[in-house]
Amino acid sequence: MESTQSGSELLAYWESGLLSVGVAAWESPGQDTRLAPRAGLCVYNVGVAALLAILGTSGGMDGLFLWPVALLHGLIGLAMLWTISKYARYTSSD
Repeated sequence: MESTQSGSELLAYWESGLLSVGVAAWESPGQDTRLAPRAGLCVYNVGVAALLAILGTSGGMDGLFLWPVALLHGLIGLAMLWTISKYARYTSSD
């Protein structure tokens, strides 16, 4: 693996992390402040799962734990999305 390829993969992880921090820090008027960190974690986990899946299928990365970790991040992201939707429905009914 070339150093430029591994550098671009590392940059993609950082981009996913920065995007999730931006989502977590975003405050909308009238929005419950507890929802933003959950949305940030959801964005991070879904982004990392997608990135690992793309790298795994394109041949840019391989290893014993690649697919289990990608699946785990995807499941955590889906669980966070489910929690966010339940939380949003719960708070909107009040």
